[in-house]
Amino acid sequence: MRYILPCFFAGPVREYHQALVDEIATRFDVPFTRRQAIPAHFTLKYHFDTADIAPVEELLEAFARANRPTSLEVGGFRHFDEDVVWVNVALSAAARATLAALHAVLRRLAWLPWGPHDGEHLRPHMTVAEYCRPRFADLWAYLPARERHFNAVFDNVTLLRQVGEEDGITRWGVYRAFPFGAGADAPATPPP
Repeated sequence: MRYILPCFFAGPVREYHQALVDEIATRFDVPFTRRQAIPAHFTLKYHFDTADIAPVEELLEAFARANRPTSLEVGGFRHFDEDVVWVNVALSAAARATLAALHAVLRRLAWLPWGPHDGEHLRPHMTVAEYCRPRFADLWAYLPARERHFNAVFDNVTLLRQVGEEDGITRWGVYRAFPFGAGADAPATPPP
């Protein structure tokens, strides 16, 4: 099975992201990100495959229980070439330390792959449009009026599992959420 680890955002950040993704998809006819239907998040660890997720779950459970939420700021548009438009996720020093600690814990799993955008090369961001090169100039000119900034928290690690593929889009479902500072029995509310 294939997995990925994001931190999901809640509240106003989630609402802003959903509205912006919908607006961009409709106005500029770049629906890929909307069709993916993944709520507002930033990626902590990119894709990996395993038949036995239990060792990852054990590490994440202990990590989440031992850590507390840390602050970050969400805001400011950026882009990867002209293909992906995203909102910056600026980690506080404490959030950077928590992310580095998470990567250190995950590196205990010798089989876990680390790609060129993982670990210390990770650039925290919240994607709002993908495959937008044909409309990039118009989209980029449109975005400044939509810019907002939010104080938010790095307060969870969520384990997503690939649940299928539909029309060329990988579908993900919440396998398990690990809220920070909670014991193993604490309920986690996965995103819608």
